[in-house]
Amino acid sequence: MPPDPRDAETVPASASDHPPARARPRLAALTVAHHRDPRRVGERALILEQESGAPVLLARHALAFAHPGSSAEPAPLADPRMSRRPVELRARGGALELAAPDGVELRVDGQRVSSARLDADALAAGAVIEVSRAVVLVAHHAQLGVRPARCSITGESVAIDEVRRAITRVADLAVPVLIEGESGVGKERVARAVHEASGREGDYVAVNVATLPPSLAASELFGHARGSFTGATDAHAGLFERADGGTLFLDEIGEIAADVQAMLLRVLEQGEVRRLGTSRARAVDVRVLAATDSDLGSMVTRGDFRGALLHRLRGFVITVPPLRARREDVPRLVVELLREELAATGEGHRLTTDGAWLDRATLVRLVRHDWPGNVRQLRGVLRQIVVSSRGEPALRADDAVERLLDSKPAASDAPPDAPLDDAAVLDALRAHGWSFTAAARALGLSKAAFYRLAEAHPEVRIASTLSADELRDALAAHGDVAGAAAALRVSERALKLRLAALSISSGPGGASTG
Repeated sequence: MPPDPRDAETVPASASDHPPARARPRLAALTVAHHRDPRRVGERALILEQESGAPVLLARHALAFAHPGSSAEPAPLADPRMSRRPVELRARGGALELAAPDGVELRVDGQRVSSARLDADALAAGAVIEVSRAVVLVAHHAQLGVRPARCSITGESVAIDEVRRAITRVADLAVPVLIEGESGVGKERVARAVHEASGREGDYVAVNVATLPPSLAASELFGHARGSFTGATDAHAGLFERADGGTLFLDEIGEIAADVQAMLLRVLEQGEVRRLGTSRARAVDVRVLAATDSDLGSMVTRGDFRGALLHRLRGFVITVPPLRARREDVPRLVVELLREELAATGEGHRLTTDGAWLDRATLVRLVRHDWPGNVRQLRGVLRQIVVSSRGEPALRADDAVERLLDSKPAASDAPPDAPLDDAAVLDALRAHGWSFTAAARALGLSKAAFYRLAEAHPEVRIASTLSADELRDALAAHGDVAGAAAALRVSERALKLRLAALSISSGPGGASTG
């Protein structure tokens, strides 16, 4: 009898009955990526190793699938285009073997095969399987064990289950949480899930600190008194006060202004906030969550971020995996996002059960794409498909989507194939105020890749290596931080942090403040 695909979600046991998540056995599994009925997308079947050596059979009416955690009875795929003659599946030694009978078309990652062996690496990456030009499945790893509590995170992959477990472990604690992950992976959704599971009665307040003008960042976060600066005609409660009793989410924390970092550290350490222009401190009970797609450790080394602040924010770290590391979640995301985008155009009825919701070939390409922009980029592509398909009989990829799916990612975590020469790196930094982040974006590189190039450059300065005497001389010669930063070839933010670390005034002459 085929294994019940719900077994991985319904094993009853206490926490002590199972090893930690990382030690739980990983099994081969198949997840439905495309079916005539979009409601079946995301259903799963586990492929257990059979002691008898007999294969597990996949055919029109063989092998039952069900949504993980669902109470619905598992059912075969029952697509009339599938053959009744089965594809044989065998789980052996951490690998999944497939063998198709004559006349049954089988494709694995776009290649037509009669048989294939997917090893542990292939399953970890997620292999796309097409059967009889009818259904599309993703072969991947699944995990036995007690499922973590549900939250508003889409996906059933091992990686997303680990995120859910992390949320469950830390939600009711008061410690700050740093949420790490590439741009577009859904860090804000994880932050909201932490708040929702925390039991805190106050509001969830979110801000992208990169959008705060440097001159107003402190006021927005901490508030200000009336008359504290030009234009402050009324007293203003900052975000910390508005989040009192609740949660404050600071997105893109790596972009926070250097002078605000010290103020933020003080609030985190003392649990009280002081509005600009007043000496009175107010106690606040705020759970702080922060998110970044930057390597804050490298930023500390370069002098772009305060080490003490990083240590304080890292009360607990949740790392959100990129979409390419959880390929089996892409189909469910496609259906969910399509439903939202179709509803926004008044065409929610188009996500029907007649097989016309999205063609199989496009779905295969969506699943196999690496998505450097992750869920945010996937949503944009699906919106393009929905809007460009208005009035058409089915959802189709237009030329813009076709070009994107044919392209390679614009930014990579590795240096480009054609190495950038030293002049290109230096020109990019000079053009963007010696900001590594802005220069990386201009060259189409990830921050990590650009940092490696810049740190190896003989003429690029690292602010954290500048001596006190060199800083005082630059301030005396150029009069202010902006001029000194340009002369020293570092960003203003990095220079301010280095000055603060050495207790050097940013005024002319650089007199010591300590």
